[in-house]
Amino acid sequence: MSHEPAEPRPGAEPQRQDPPSGTFEASQAPGSAPVPPSQPVAPAQSYPAAPAHGYPGTPAQSHPGTPAQSHPLGPAPHLGAAGPGPQASWAPLAPRPRVNTLALVAFITSLLGIAPVAVICGHMALRELRSSGEEGRGLALAGVIIGYVVLGVFALLVVWVVGQLIWLSTLSATVIGPLLTPRPS
Repeated sequence: MSHEPAEPRPGAEPQRQDPPSGTFEASQAPGSAPVPPSQPVAPAQSYPAAPAHGYPGTPAQSHPGTPAQSHPLGPAPHLGAAGPGPQASWAPLAPRPRVNTLALVAFITSLLGIAPVAVICGHMALRELRSSGEEGRGLALAGVIIGYVVLGVFALLVVWVVGQLIWLSTLSATVIGPLLTPRPS
């Protein structure tokens, strides 16, 4: 069994490391002349390594004195990968638009049964929401709808109570009244 150096893969370039800018390194490759920094140097070849912790795209750990190895798919786009194709850029999320205060007041007061305030605030909120970029149209609509339903139920209750009073007064005049009035003896 002979211990010959491993031959590079077919079509692969020899592995080189770039010297620091402005210096020459005499031991770049055995038998080769130093390359001045102004000439382009072939990129270092990296071999695939097992991903750390089993997650693809995470940097592989290397031992001191060995070149860092990269994942065969390349680094994750958010880590600043350089290479062909479009690079992903991650912009921060835009802040959410504010909820209209009148819409919130309309919804809460409609749930509390304060229907006139709910209806008025709901209509004012709907008018404001047409021109502003705020959110809350659903709250304003819910406040207006629930407010009108509460107003309707209240109106029906008032009509029923008034009807009961009228019925009771007629009943007392025709049926109960004669029973309660004393009879002449």
